[in-house]
Amino acid sequence: MVTATRAMNVRGFPRPLVSALLAVVALAYAAFIYLHGSPFAAGSDSSGYLNSARLLARSEFTSPIRTFPSLAPPAWDFFWQEPFGFKADNARPRMAPTYPTGLPLHLLLAAPLVGWEKAPRLVNVLNVLAAGALLYALARQFALNRPWSLVAVAFLWASPLFIFNSLQPLTDALSLTWALALILSALKSRTRWTWGFATGAAFGMAVLIRPTNAVLVVPLLLSLAWSWRALLATALGGLPCAAWLFYYNARTYGSAFTTGYGDMSTAFDQRFLIANLAHFTLWVPLLISLPLAIAATCYPWTKRAASTPRTVATLASWLGVFVVFYATYFCASETWWYLRFLLPAFPAVILAGLLVGQAWRASPPWLLIALCLVGQVVLARNLHVTAMRDEERRYVLAARWLNTHVPPGSVIIGSQLSGALHYYSEFIFVRTELLTPAGLATLRSAAGSGSGSEHLIYTALFRFEDSANVHRRLGGTWEPVTQIAEVEISRLLPTTP
Repeated sequence: MVTATRAMNVRGFPRPLVSALLAVVALAYAAFIYLHGSPFAAGSDSSGYLNSARLLARSEFTSPIRTFPSLAPPAWDFFWQEPFGFKADNARPRMAPTYPTGLPLHLLLAAPLVGWEKAPRLVNVLNVLAAGALLYALARQFALNRPWSLVAVAFLWASPLFIFNSLQPLTDALSLTWALALILSALKSRTRWTWGFATGAAFGMAVLIRPTNAVLVVPLLLSLAWSWRALLATALGGLPCAAWLFYYNARTYGSAFTTGYGDMSTAFDQRFLIANLAHFTLWVPLLISLPLAIAATCYPWTKRAASTPRTVATLASWLGVFVVFYATYFCASETWWYLRFLLPAFPAVILAGLLVGQAWRASPPWLLIALCLVGQVVLARNLHVTAMRDEERRYVLAARWLNTHVPPGSVIIGSQLSGALHYYSEFIFVRTELLTPAGLATLRSAAGSGSGSEHLIYTALFRFEDSANVHRRLGGTWEPVTQIAEVEISRLLPTTP
């Protein structure tokens, strides 16, 4: 009788059958992430991380700027040639990546297994599976029963924001996973201090992925066991990541305490506060599920929801530190997907809401939950979260055409395409918005003015970059060549002798 009972799960379903169904669902979700993933070095973020990862693969900390030998200050500014994701050094033709190394290190581990083309997809697939497993374990740690813990994973995986950020080489979903790891290990350190090593390592990796994840120190300290062994283990666990961070910063930027972001103080201002908080208030509930978010606000006052002061403080601070930090960030309210800055704290809202739900009834209301999840899926479709792959493929198509049809050694003038061209080609590149008419004259001279080699200079601009206006501003005679996936390519004609 006991054996039979143990072999059964909720409502009489055999546990092996339930486990098999859950495995199928997890694999189907992983396949969805893989098939719709955008592995391309395209815009500033994706190209920045992939370019940085490739540098690390070559054991290099800076990249040479592709330029002509005669181009040098003061007549020329190497700053005009930095692609997105890099910072040029005007004293020498080299540039340093500006993005943190956490995600590039993950890509670096994945590339030998599947190649650079598939590495972002592999990282994202493994990350969503790890996030689901860690959230389930954390839900159990917070005293949610098995069905409610599975519901927590379902809400995370159905969030349009989580899906959107899991389909690209971005740091937000990865930050969420490492946040889950550090809170879970910190809670476990209360009963076994050796978990502190994992806590420190998870915190260190979270900071390597994005330095602002250092705000997680608040919920971390609230979760951690305050014993000298656990605290010492946590400090030791974080030492390797700290050592790498200081070493990399010193080698790349000249100081252990300087990051690629530089001085970000001007990016924060109180005049953005009201708009950002209004944006957060609207979109966080929508991107998690409105009923779940409403339930989460009731958590501190629900007596049967295991709402001890310490757990309330942990979950509240987990979300609160991100809201407070980004409340005055200049671009946080530009669009819905800029809520990605708060994504690492989404599990706190999910757990708080479901703890209230479990206090209401032990068994989840499956029909209501199904309706909420369907609502999330509909919202994801309306937000076109899976469209990014096709949009970012345009960068690769344009780069491939240039590699095939433009002579080696040519100069490409552009902006949005800069990071992709640095990754996919060997062309000399100049930023459109930074180049001046005088700079173009200097560039023409370096390219061989008077020898008929001016045809080596091209512009490659997306439609929104307004190539006609760029050509008028820079001067010269430009001949349209072709258009590849919304990228207009033109050639600078030789001057008349």
